[in-house]
Amino acid sequence: TKMYEDNNAVMQLVNNGESSKRTKHYMMKHHFLIEKKSDGTFLLEKVDTIHQLADVFTKALPIAAFTRYREWMGVINLPSLSDIQN
Repeated sequence: TKMYEDNNAVMQLVNNGESSKRTKHYMMKHHFLIEKKSDGTFLLEKVDTIHQLADVFTKALPIAAFTRYREWMGVINLPSLSDIQN
């Protein structure tokens, strides 16, 4: 499974095992990810933030970004109910 990540800190944690005082609270999850990446369960690939499709589900986006992501997913813009009734 390929996972796309736009967070550089996450990329460093998983790929290089780098940690800091701020990462101690999730070290168990970190070790789990390292193990699963090592055994080939998933591949972590860097993606630019502008291409992070998951953002459409997790962030309030400007209309231009929302429209772009919607088009990438193949979701069509249906007419509104008021357009149909007129």
